[in-house]
Amino acid sequence: MISAKQINNLISQEKFDVDAAMKKVSELETLVAQAKEADKGGMNFSFINSAGQYQLEAKKYVRRIRDKVPYSEVMTPTY
Repeated sequence: MISAKQINNLISQEKFDVDAAMKKVSELETLVAQAKEADKGGMNFSFINSAGQYQLEAKKYVRRIRDKVPYSEVMTPTY
C-alpha cells in the first residue's frame, strides 16, 4: 500500500511532523476499513489484516512520540 510507504518515509526521519503522520495513519485506517468492507469473505484477508496491524502499530508509535513516552523495559527486546 502506498500509504504505508508514505508513513514509513515520514516516521523514519529523526524529527517528523506528528500531526502529518497521524493524518496519514488515519487515511490508511480508512483505506483498510474500505478494503475489509469490499473483501468480505474474500481471499485478501491476510493482506488486509496485515495492513490493519501495521496501521495500529504505526498509530501507537506516533502517539508514543507525540506524548514523549520513552521506551520501557517491556517494549525493548532482550537478547
